[in-house]
Amino acid sequence: MPWYQVFQDGPEYEARRKQGTFVPPNVTLKTVRDAVPAHLFERSTPKSLFYIIRHILVTYAIYYCGSKIDILPNIVLLLVLRCGSYTGDGKV
Repeated sequence: MPWYQVFQDGPEYEARRKQGTFVPPNVTLKTVRDAVPAHLFERSTPKSLFYIIRHILVTYAIYYCGSKIDILPNIVLLLVLRCGSYTGDGKV
C-alpha cells in the first residue's frame, strides 16, 4: 500500500457521501428533554461544589507537576544512584 493511501477517505464516508446532502432530523428540545431521565435534571449544590473543588484541585496538581518538570531528571538520577549503590547488606 503506498503511503499516500493513508489520506484517502474510508468506505463508510464514501457511502455516506453518495447519499446526498445532509438533512438534519426534526427534533425539538422538548423531545430531547423527555428522552433524558428526570433525575438527571435535579439540582444539587453539594454535588456541584464537589465538582468545582475537584476541578480546581486537579488543575492545581497538573500545574504543580508541570512546574517541576525541569527538576524531574535530577530526581530520577538521584533515585537511580541511591538504588544502584545499595548493596543489600545494610551499607550504602
